[in-house]
Formats: sequence, C-alpha cells, structure tokens
Amino acid sequence: MGWQAQLPYQNAMVTTEMFTQLLGNTWLDNELINSMMEQLSMALKGYPSKDNMMIGTLKFRKKILPNGLRGIYNRKKGAGTICHYEKAIKEQDLQILLFPWLELQFKVHFEIKGNTIPHRKQKDTINCGPTAVNMVEHSIFGVKLWAITPLIVAALPISNDMDAVALAGLLQTILDGFISHGRWNVQYSAFLL
Repeated sequence: MGWQAQLPYQNAMVTTEMFTQLLGNTWLDNELINSMMEQLSMALKGYPSKDNMMIGTLKFRKKILPNGLRGIYNRKKGAGTICHYEKAIKEQDLQILLFPWLELQFKVHFEIKGNTIPHRKQKDTINCGPTAVNMVEHSIFGVKLWAITPLIVAALPISNDMDAVALAGLLQTILDGFISHGRWNVQYSAFLL
C-alpha cells in the first residue's frame, strides 16, 4: 500500500501516511481520531443488543450544537425565558441547551451524573484522542482500558539496503511494542494494519 493511499474513512480524507503519527510522540489529527471513531461505529452495527447506542464523530457534534439551540428560541414562553437561555448560552450549560433537544430526538430522559465512565488518566498532552477512543471501546465493547505510558522510541536499525523481509520484521517489532504497551487494540483497530 502506498504512502498516499486513500482509506475509506472520513470521505477518503485519511491516507496511509497519516498512520506515521502513531509511531511517535505527536498529536493525532482530527481525521485520524475520527477514523477510529468511525471504525467503532461500524463495529457497533454488528451488535444487535446495542441498537439503542450510537458512536458519533466530530461531524455529529457539529450538527447537534446548532440544532439544539434552534428549538430554544422558537418557544413561546416570553422574554424571561429568553434571558434564561441567554445566560445558559454564555455559561455553556449543556443541560439547559442540549437536553431538551436530546430528549425530543431520542425519547429518553438525560441527566448529568458527572464523570462516571471508566477511563484512564493521561499524564501527557498527546494521548487524549486515543484515550477517548479507548474509553468508548471499553464502555461499549468491553475492551481492556489501556495503561497510558509514555511511548519510548528506541534507536531503530534502519538502513537504505534493508530488504523487504528485514523491513517487515522491523515493522512487526514496532507493532509488537505498541500492542505490549497497550497502545493498540488489535481487535477493533485492525484497519490500521
């Protein structure tokens, strides 16, 4: 597969070259994280017992916010209500802004219960995307929570005269390192291979 091969995620905006971000201590871009979430969303479709669940990408968030605010101002409750919502908008109070829309759309009562989803705490500034993806994997599919540890990249014996077998062995060593450090979920992230 070539470096710029397009993959079927995010409207083919993801290329194989983007996966090089996984080999070092760099921030992942939104397209790569969205691709992971899109992969989880596709995996969820194979679970009939999860019909009342959905996994959304950032695209879902961009659509839900404006639609949640539209219904607030179309109500006939008077100026006091408008001021109440204006305060909620300034304070970004999701319970007032989004919950009525969510309840109308999904026919379920929502409430804020705090941070109750099991997750790992990251000790750096680069693992927020993978940590969020792992939290979703754990909550829905029961995947083990990752042990977030800083990635240690050793000096790799790369040379221009490496043959395909040697290069394949080196790549396998790197993948084994990711897997053993809990940085890679083989079952649900196989699309990365």
